[in-house]
Parts: sequence; structure tokens; C-alpha cells
Amino acid sequence: MALQGGTDGFTGPLSFLNAPSEGPMHSRHVAETLLSMAGETQLESQSRALALAFLERHDEAIVAYEQAIHEMSRLGHEIAGDSLAMLHFKHGCELARVGRHTQALSALEKAIALDSTWAQEARQDDAWELLLGHPRFKDLTGEIDQLRLRIAASRTTTADGTPSSDCFHLYQGNHQGERSL
Repeated sequence: MALQGGTDGFTGPLSFLNAPSEGPMHSRHVAETLLSMAGETQLESQSRALALAFLERHDEAIVAYEQAIHEMSRLGHEIAGDSLAMLHFKHGCELARVGRHTQALSALEKAIALDSTWAQEARQDDAWELLLGHPRFKDLTGEIDQLRLRIAASRTTTADGTPSSDCFHLYQGNHQGERSL
């Protein structure tokens, strides 16, 4: 079993789950043990959600993330900002994995509103694979804005004012099937 993509590497209390030398069975055992010990503090509910996600217990992880988000939200953005953004992102990952795409995109939007770096993370995380072509996903992650900037930067015209072929190929390669910029 692979960890949940390159951007889902665990940090903090679950960083040991990344240790390849211990093997996946050890990590699985430790995650199960952590679940049995988890209490009700913000850090413990966050650890519980991460452990459930690692164990691919997605429906339980969704509920645990919702609880952790609720607890962290009470602390306020100034205190919980980075953690809260990460929790929304991970919550969205789990929602995407079980096919709840509208809710997943809403969670991603909240994560990006708190910390825009989650937009790039979403483009690289395999949990969002089924949503890569979704217009809202593209809008949230800035893919459309990035393409517009690249096209504008590369836009050249021929002597008669038509776009050069370089600009056309850039457009064709990245927007097959899209109607307009």
C-alpha cells in the first residue's frame, strides 16, 4: 500500500509512518495502535484522522477530519491557520477518494482560502486525479490562470496579425476540448 501521494507525507506525530525502513506492516500496526490511544484533544483528533486515512478507512477518516476541523476552528485562524488549511485539504482528499466530488472541491476551496500553497499540492496529489479535468478544480488550483499567463507571455503574431503557430500549439496541447480562455 502506498502512502497517499507525494504531498500526503506525514509530519508531526505521524511522521514515523513515512519510515520505509520499518515497512508497511509496522506502519499499519503503529497506526492501529495510535487509533486505539487517540483521545479528544485537537492534536489527537488530527492524528486520528490522519491514521484512518493512512489505513484507507475513508468514511471514518472523513468523520474524523470533520471533528478535527470543528475543534481547530474554535481556536481561530491566527492559532490554527496552517493546521486548519491542512485539515481541510486532507478532508477534501478523503471526500474525493469516495466520490463526493462537490464536497471535496468545497473542502479544497477552504484549504486554498487559508493557504494558497494547497492549490499546487492538489495538482500533484493522486487523491484529486479524477477531478483534474473538472472546471472548478482547474479554477481553484489556478491552472486556468497559469495557462492564460503562459499564453500571453508566448503570444506572438505573424506579419498579417494572426497568432503564430507556437501560440496555437501551446493552446492546443493544454486546452483540448475547452471552448475559450
